[in-house]
Amino acid sequence: MGKKKKKEKKPILLKTKEERLTEIIEVIKKLNNLGLNDTIPGIKEFKTILKEFVQNGDSCSGKIKLTTAKRIIIYSLPKTKGRNININLKYDESI
Repeated sequence: MGKKKKKEKKPILLKTKEERLTEIIEVIKKLNNLGLNDTIPGIKEFKTILKEFVQNGDSCSGKIKLTTAKRIIIYSLPKTKGRNININLKYDESI
């Protein structure tokens, strides 16, 4: 019988502020291209969350309703390297 090797834990690498900022800039550009700017209620709140993510680097996720656009922003902002941020616009007619 062979010996079992213990797996060494790799250190968790966190995204730098610059990496977080470049990801967020792309998100804001895409939102603007879709016509979702600060005039729509909920976008300012979402941009505030994005700014806090860039500044603090804390992971967060959640949902924000965009009532005038009949959409829900579902977001996930991980702080570890190798995991991309995930933002979805879900259509919801009931809003």
